Amino acid sequence: MSEVEVTIKVIQFSKAKNWFNWKELFLARANRKDPELFKCFDLDEDFPLEEEDKDGDIVPIEKNVKTMRKAYEELLMSLDMNSQEGLAAFNIVKWCKGNAREGFKRLIRRYKPKTTLERSKLLAEFYTKKCDKKDDPEELLTPLKI
Repeated sequence: MSEVEVTIKVIQFSKAKNWFNWKELFLARANRKDPELFKCFDLDEDFPLEEEDKDGDIVPIEKNVKTMRKAYEELLMSLDMNSQEGLAAFNIVKWCKGNAREGFKRLIRRYKPKTTLERSKLLAEFYTKKCDKKDDPEELLTPLKI
């Protein structure tokens, strides 16, 4: 059997300024592709990798471990290593050693605006937008990261 490289479709992250849009598209694609995969990235819900068996031993939940590995691969492949910010994001995820959920949490901590200055910049961008009567407000606001 010969080894063949195939092309896959991913939503690539390459710039921090596109974080909010990338995050929403990535999550939507993960959910559409495989709802179980999406559960790894749903930080509002628990996604255990281990459980206690009837003897009181801690054992892996094989289905969740397999899904986590798949989610980790999906996350890694979605990071553009040809851009400086994409490579930085790749390294953030890579250090989580297979835990896509932890990698996703770290990306959020890194790219979500944290400071008053960053939030002020987003608000200033929002308040400087102008919409004429003929303009569609949705098209005007869609590029914003709010």
